Amino acid sequence: MLAAMLVGTLLFGAIGYAFDLVIGPHIGQHGWWTVTGLGGTIAGATAQAVREFSTPMGGPIRAPASPAEGADDPDA
Repeated sequence: MLAAMLVGTLLFGAIGYAFDLVIGPHIGQHGWWTVTGLGGTIAGATAQAVREFSTPMGGPIRAPASPAEGADDPDA
C-alpha cells in the first residue's frame, strides 16, 4: 500500500512541479506540486486498495432448491 502511495505521490508531484514551472508564474500561484502530490497519494492508495480487497464475483447466485424440487431425493 505504501509503495503505491509513494509512486502516486512522486508521479503526480512531478506533474504538478512541471505545472508550477510553466503555468505558475503566469497565474501568480505556486505550490501545485503539493496539491497534485496529495492527489497522487490518494489515487495510489485507492488503486492499491481496489487491487487488494476486491474479489472476483463468482457465477450467478442460485437460490436453494425448494422441497418440491427435491422429490427425487432417496432420503425423502
